[in-house]
Amino acid sequence: MAEGADSTVSGTSSIEELFARGGELQQQGRAADAGALYEEILGIDPGHAPTLSRLSRMAVAGGQFDRAEELLRQALTRVPDDVDLRMNLGAVLHAAGKSEEAVRELETACRLDPEHDAGWLYLGASRMAAGDLPGAVRAFQVALMVNPDLEQAAHMPRHSAQALAASAVQATQTQHKLLQNQLMDELQSRFGAKAMDRVRRCLAIQHGKEQVPWAHPLQQPAMLYMPEVPPRPWFERDEFDWVERVEAATDAMRDEVLALRESSQGFTPYVAHGEVAPEPMRHLAGSFDWHAFHLYASGERKDENCARCPVAMELVQSLPLVKCHGTSPEAF
Repeated sequence: MAEGADSTVSGTSSIEELFARGGELQQQGRAADAGALYEEILGIDPGHAPTLSRLSRMAVAGGQFDRAEELLRQALTRVPDDVDLRMNLGAVLHAAGKSEEAVRELETACRLDPEHDAGWLYLGASRMAAGDLPGAVRAFQVALMVNPDLEQAAHMPRHSAQALAASAVQATQTQHKLLQNQLMDELQSRFGAKAMDRVRRCLAIQHGKEQVPWAHPLQQPAMLYMPEVPPRPWFERDEFDWVERVEAATDAMRDEVLALRESSQGFTPYVAHGEVAPEPMRHLAGSFDWHAFHLYASGERKDENCARCPVAMELVQSLPLVKCHGTSPEAF
């Protein structure tokens, strides 16, 4: 070890003092001396996770990915639920070309902290490297929901965030194009090219290739805009043959709701715990401040709940429901 203050912190110094001095040496550019202090700490406590983490970063800087992986796995035996350690291990595995292993570690990190923007970014990149483009896009979409400005992602250097953000854009555009071509070819064969014109415009607007001159910002839809659909403020009753059925069942459904209120059984938070939600709803994750009694949730029928609301369920099943796997119907 180089001469200097190092000799004053060894021997009787605490792990905290050695660790702090190691950080100072790193800031001074004395990586070898810092590494020697960190090894001294591991001689005292072989599982000291902060030290193992620093040594892993030094190993990555030297291109020693196998050594970095070994150190991070050693640290995780002490603190298996440490999100940053788990994310760093995933990032190291990704850099080493071990994409499938990286995906497993990063999926764990994102389960531990669903709002870890860097975790979702690396997960998307690792899934893409593993050949799972749809899975990569899903991860990137969550990353964008957590942090719309991915180039400023926390927990990672700016240049890394910029590179991964570019990967996110590329993967999303590629997946959208594949899906769009597949769906449009199928629909055009069924309905003809002219009938699909406004659908093409809808997709162009959605992907930013066409702009709509909104008369007022409040007119801009939050999610999707289908052009050439008349903006009608009112609809006539006779346009919907199910209106009278809904009205006839209203009193009976009200009785079912009142019976449900006698017990909280079956009610769940509308925004599930651990779910990544848009910013205005994020504080409601896992909260019963907004809860619901679902008959269908994301397209899945809740049989026990349905049995407690036979009138409502019979009505719901008689309606023209949109069925989309993993999304709809949604009834609560």
